[in-house]
Amino acid sequence: MNFRYTPLLLGLLIGIAIGILYGWVIQPLESRETSPRSLQDQYQADVVLMVAEIFAAEDDIESARQRMSNLSLESYGDIVNNALNFAKAHDFSDQDIEFLNNLAIHINRATSQTETSQP
Repeated sequence: MNFRYTPLLLGLLIGIAIGILYGWVIQPLESRETSPRSLQDQYQADVVLMVAEIFAAEDDIESARQRMSNLSLESYGDIVNNALNFAKAHDFSDQDIEFLNNLAIHINRATSQTETSQP
């Protein structure tokens, strides 16, 4: 039997064992719960764009509102308008801007209908 690689294998096993010990026992990862409100503007715009794409397929404004409810404390119209402004400033595709614009129109229309129907 050839013992030429024994020190290498032994060193590799010791290194793996020390790495696992350090990562799991000495300094384990501390997970934190974060809210979607803490996302950077770019990622919030991406989430709103995904909602806009789903809205274009489903045409359900309440589902779109529900999907955006955790993004910000602002009104839904402000959330979509912020995403639309970000998209225009950062050269999103014309189709993406069209999706966001369509969602903004429907959100604003639904909001104005809700406000006029309340006494």
